[in-house]
Amino acid sequence: GQRMFHGLVTSLVGCAGPTPYQPLDQGQGYSEQQAGNNRMVIRFNGNALTSLDQVRNGMLTRAAQIARDQGFDYFIVEDEKVEKTATLIEQPTGRIGGTETYSGLGIPPTGARETYYPMDAYQIIGTVTFHHGPLPADNPKAFDPHAFTTR
Repeated sequence: GQRMFHGLVTSLVGCAGPTPYQPLDQGQGYSEQQAGNNRMVIRFNGNALTSLDQVRNGMLTRAAQIARDQGFDYFIVEDEKVEKTATLIEQPTGRIGGTETYSGLGIPPTGARETYYPMDAYQIIGTVTFHHGPLPADNPKAFDPHAFTTR
């Protein structure tokens, strides 16, 4: 049969859940850098089990936390960019002793075609500005920081 996975792999994710809301750790979570007086670039990196909505929500939650911490009334997502990385997810084989070992060559182990399947991991990069005053009702990119909860 065809080796449909060949060349697709950039990383292998073991069995875990979606990326939690957390500071960047081992390539997953949020990070930010100042890009001007009231402007920041906020990134959220998810693993392949984290949906694009969850990744976007992580970025918005971080923006909300910064807005609250710094006493701003609302924030605007001026721009956002989504990057995705193809990843192979490992499924347990159901055997005692765990999962097949992975050769690392971009090809699932022989006979393990059902064990690995490709998924996209998302990173979102948001350019966010922070503001004082009433939330502009006519701007769908403006958010109330108190609408987001941090765990």
